[in-house]
Amino acid sequence: MKIPLVLRLASLLALSACATAAPAGRVSPSPSSAVVATTVDGPVTEAELDREIAGKPKLAKQLYDLRRDALEGMILQRLVEREAARRKVTPEKLLQDEVSRRATPPTEKEIQAYYDARVASSGYKLSDVHDQIAQQLVQERRRDAIVDFLQKLKREAKVEVLIEPPRVEVAADGPSKGPAGAKVTIVEFSDFQCPYCQRQEAALHRILADFPKDVRLVFRDFPLDIHPDADRAARAGICADAQGQFWKMHDKLFENQHALSQEAIQGYAHALGLDGQKFTACLDAADTHARIERSLHAGEQAGVDGTPALFVNGRPLSGATSYDELHGAIERALAEKSR
Repeated sequence: MKIPLVLRLASLLALSACATAAPAGRVSPSPSSAVVATTVDGPVTEAELDREIAGKPKLAKQLYDLRRDALEGMILQRLVEREAARRKVTPEKLLQDEVSRRATPPTEKEIQAYYDARVASSGYKLSDVHDQIAQQLVQERRRDAIVDFLQKLKREAKVEVLIEPPRVEVAADGPSKGPAGAKVTIVEFSDFQCPYCQRQEAALHRILADFPKDVRLVFRDFPLDIHPDADRAARAGICADAQGQFWKMHDKLFENQHALSQEAIQGYAHALGLDGQKFTACLDAADTHARIERSLHAGEQAGVDGTPALFVNGRPLSGATSYDELHGAIERALAEKSR
């Protein structure tokens, strides 16, 4: 039985990003010396092809993402079918029941809060957009309900994905948390206006608490064009860093990611006790803009095409990564170090 489109979408939402079981294997495994093409100059082997791809990080990541997405879909399909059979319902009915149980309708207070945070500044009255906001909140909760349910099935089934992404060289250049000599370095490319980046923070906080001596987190800016305030927020982080207050500003920006106007950011700087004149001058300084451009270029070279994007000792994890998946990546990186 085919699983409906909503499940296939959910498998991607489990690795959400802001963007412009058994291990997987080939159907017919072949050694790296296998010939994949012939020319008048001789054969081209699979090993040669793999080396060529490895030298192009973006292409290597795209191929890995395709395999990973296919594997994720296979795993989720089997888990949902198994759970549906256990409950003696169809997979479609199972998902509908879980959405109905988990996705409660938004309250008037929640609609008002959404309006105040995201819409009020546009000039629309609440009465003009009330129904649209309610529908948006319903859609978000339905999506989150499916993703949460699928993650629960994966945890209960003790799913462990064993395929590893290609390693990429990424400079750990930016504000950091954790010991400088940590065995594992997480480089995070992030956007302060991206909701998935905000959600990623909880898992990162837990990881740093779990591995206080072994993990270092490095933050790098990757403001997306689709977020009009992201560049301004990135500059605010850089200018707070210049005064030794990056992580406090980092937290402020994510806590208030729907209020990132120039005036709001100046208010956060004042609340943190920053030197206002230095902060304001830094926001429009050429060096500040250049630092963001360097970070964007580094991310693009590493194959980043959306946020959040994490690199665990050079191995990429695209999209918002769950605590369990990130924890597994850390443990594998530590195991590699101990060999």
